[in-house]
Amino acid sequence: LGETFSPTDLVCVSLASCMLTIMGISMQKHQIEIKGATAKVKKTMKSNPRMIGQIDIAIYFPEDYSEKNKKILKKSALSCPVHRSLSSEIEKNIKFIYKTID
Repeated sequence: LGETFSPTDLVCVSLASCMLTIMGISMQKHQIEIKGATAKVKKTMKSNPRMIGQIDIAIYFPEDYSEKNKKILKKSALSCPVHRSLSSEIEKNIKFIYKTID
């Protein structure tokens, strides 16, 4: 009835959650904290066949990191099990947004 989260909504949120988890685990190995990181998720469906067509995720970090650590974060996120499990037919747009110093 569209009154609650759909299974496809849960797939998309699972992707963001998995990415955050794997990044957190990876950064722990480098004694770097990503506590406070959040993600915003948007899903676009295709109609024929009915399936997820596109997932847009913006991951917001509470601070800026070195270029080396940004590469580790990106590699970790894109290697999460959910990301690897999703069809290559689904367009996945992932943005990493780091807090800038004003």
